[in-house]
Amino acid sequence: MVLVRHADKHPLAVVLLAAAGLGVALGLGAQHVGDLRPGLGWVGALGAPWLVTAFVAGALAPQARVAAIAGATALAVGTAAYYLAMVGMAGPGALGYAVVVGASWGMVALGIGAAFGAAGCLWRRRDDITGAVAAALPAGALMGEAVLLATIWDTRPALLIVGAQFGAGMTLPLLLVNRPALRVIAVGAAVAAALVFGTGEAVVRDTLRGVGWAGA
Repeated sequence: MVLVRHADKHPLAVVLLAAAGLGVALGLGAQHVGDLRPGLGWVGALGAPWLVTAFVAGALAPQARVAAIAGATALAVGTAAYYLAMVGMAGPGALGYAVVVGASWGMVALGIGAAFGAAGCLWRRRDDITGAVAAALPAGALMGEAVLLATIWDTRPALLIVGAQFGAGMTLPLLLVNRPALRVIAVGAAVAAALVFGTGEAVVRDTLRGVGWAGA
């Protein structure tokens, strides 16, 4: 199965509204997914699905500049929703933590969200090597984070979740790219991207711990 690529172009307001909606769903879902079943809280601690969301938001946009704004909007709104939900559950005592850590993650979200949003647009508009490499970015993010977290998380539910994420990352280029030759390029680029994102996420996580982030 190959995902549909050439969707109609949407007006800017519609794209940004959709991006904001994706962000709200992402932030609230990440905060509350652990309420559904024990063990699913690990899903909410994953970061790469956020980047996939920015990619999807960007794929709705008619041009890369709008796509970058859409991706940044999705992740910024998602971050705000996540930490607002945290304060709603934990009470006013969590407000200081939510403001400092949420703002720090928000700055990361704006930059990486814009990059992945632009990549989503490139993937939708380009059926060539550029499009294949763009498709490799979310796949690489999923795989790279999965490998990183497999060295950090040690419970069975957590490892099952990161294993599923790694499998999703391996499969994604096959779903996003139509032509066999371009699929090979996309898979190779995804493996390279996984190395970059795994290393990059480790640096970001360590940096955010320095400002008080207490995530898994």
